[in-house]
Formats: sequence, structure tokens, C-alpha cells
Amino acid sequence: MSTTPTKNEELAGQSQLVRVVAATLEIKSPDKTEIKFRGALLRKATAEMTTIKPAFLVRLFEAACGVDFPDSEVVAFRIACERSLAGTLDLAAYRLTRPVQES
Repeated sequence: MSTTPTKNEELAGQSQLVRVVAATLEIKSPDKTEIKFRGALLRKATAEMTTIKPAFLVRLFEAACGVDFPDSEVVAFRIACERSLAGTLDLAAYRLTRPVQES
């Protein structure tokens, strides 16, 4: 029997991680325990970012951007999401282009 997770199991695990991260980021006034839990989740999600499906990555970024008063860990997570999305969307090719001018 193989112990390697199937693609469906990997996607289910990613989906579960994204949902839990998004839920913890919605807590308006987290206590110390919730902050530690959220921090661990953010570090895990950051470590797995290169393997996370792009649609899930967008959801993580949306959740991180929705935090009203982000602490340094949430800001660092948001920046990690931005970098990962930039690579996924190949934004380096557009970084040096000029913006479209109105006529």
C-alpha cells in the first residue's frame, strides 16, 4: 500500500488549511492562544505556498488583506502571498512596462 497522498487528498488538505487560515484571520479580537494558533497556521501555509493551488493562494491573500489591524505576522504572510502570486501570475514580465496612458 502506498503512503503517498493522492491528488484529491492533497487538494482536500490544501482546502482544509485555507479554510482554517481564513477563519482564524476573521477573528476580530483574538486571545493569546488564538494568536499562537493563527501564527502556526500562517507559518505552515507559508511553508507550503509553493505547492498550494493558485485559487487557494488567492483565497489566502484575500483573507490576509481583510484583517483590519494586522500584526507583523499577518503582514509578513500577506507579503509572502504577494510574492507567490507574483510568481504564479508571472508579474516580473510586467514590472518594467509603462502604464497605459489615457488619450
